[in-house]
Amino acid sequence: MKYAFVRTYKPVLDDARYRSFETMAEYRKWCEENLPQWLGYGRV
Repeated sequence: MKYAFVRTYKPVLDDARYRSFETMAEYRKWCEENLPQWLGYGRV
């Protein structure tokens, strides 16, 4: 268990303490515009 969890820096997501959105559509739009595709937050 000592080495079971590896902290990985996630660009943009880890740069702010928190974010809040009024709607899920606003959240999805933000993800598409700001996050790299390899994080897996884009639409299929």
